[in-house]
Amino acid sequence: YFDIDKSRDSITMKKHLTEKPIFRKHDLVKDGNLFFAKFDLILCRNVIIYFNYTLQNKVFDLFFENLYSKGVLVLGMHETILGPWANKFDKMGQTYIKK
Repeated sequence: YFDIDKSRDSITMKKHLTEKPIFRKHDLVKDGNLFFAKFDLILCRNVIIYFNYTLQNKVFDLFFENLYSKGVLVLGMHETILGPWANKFDKMGQTYIKK
């Protein structure tokens, strides 16, 4: 999936994987809605653990609203969906599938 260039200390995703997907950076605290779009996959690893419960719920609401049905959310190893959002996703390891 990746090309590794040790001389530059960089990893680049293979071109055939980056031609179709849209990759975007987003500030979960400040930016609100995720570009007014729906996504099949959201990767948010090792961020949620630094948020308080209120902000976590705000972010999970944002993810839920912006994922297609059966969309996938991937969190970090020490992160989990709690509260009112837990029953809205099926959990498989650190992968959550929107019901």
